[in-house]
Amino acid sequence: MKRRRKKKSLLALGLALFLVLALSVSAFAAEDLTAFPAAVDPQSWTVPDRMTWDDWKDNPVVDWDEQELPNATVQKGLVILVDYSDQPFVMTQEVGSDPLGNPQIHVDEPELATWWANFLNTAQDVNNHVSINDFWRENSYGNWKVEMKAYGPYHLEGMEWEYGINSIYYFLCMKKGLQVHWLKGMENGGHFFWL
Repeated sequence: MKRRRKKKSLLALGLALFLVLALSVSAFAAEDLTAFPAAVDPQSWTVPDRMTWDDWKDNPVVDWDEQELPNATVQKGLVILVDYSDQPFVMTQEVGSDPLGNPQIHVDEPELATWWANFLNTAQDVNNHVSINDFWRENSYGNWKVEMKAYGPYHLEGMEWEYGINSIYYFLCMKKGLQVHWLKGMENGGHFFWL
């Protein structure tokens, strides 16, 4: 008798499981299950890569560019511009001449360092009136000021891929037995920077 009940219980459970699976398959058969599911919660953010200057909102309370900030720490930065034997600095080329439609503007080579220093330090039309100093003043709540200097461009003797710009290029060079050029002598607290 116990065996019969057990068989009936197992049969009923199996039938219920079959019905649940059959109904769920038919319920979702009309949906495209390969598509990414719709968001459950309302979205209130934007991926920065998809943002434009139209998405920019000035701080409604504080204009950090107008603040004196006498106790702010000055953070100094250095930009070293380089180009390669097979790739001159892009901004020195004809406007729109590369496959991605760059450069957007042309800058003569002797003026590159000055252009970049101005771009980073000075609010102007070309950077939508937002300098790196403005950005960091706001993001540090007035604790930092930023001053940038730029030098170059320096012409490196190798081709771009030879410098191991990232680990992929470096390991490709290693596999081919090619010499990788390093920018030496740039040490900071025991860390070696390479380009």
